[in-house]
Amino acid sequence: MIHAGPDKVHIDTRFTRYRKDGSVIGGFDSIYVVTLEDGHWGVKIRSSYAP
Repeated sequence: MIHAGPDKVHIDTRFTRYRKDGSVIGGFDSIYVVTLEDGHWGVKIRSSYAP
């Protein structure tokens, strides 16, 4: 988490995509904004730095 409040969280992540054979396609950085709306948490927006 890079920022957090009672109803919004910003999360810095890195994920890797794989082929069926297990080899790596690539790794990508993303920031997710997760919000609490109407009693439910969910992803509001994602920003990725994929080439």
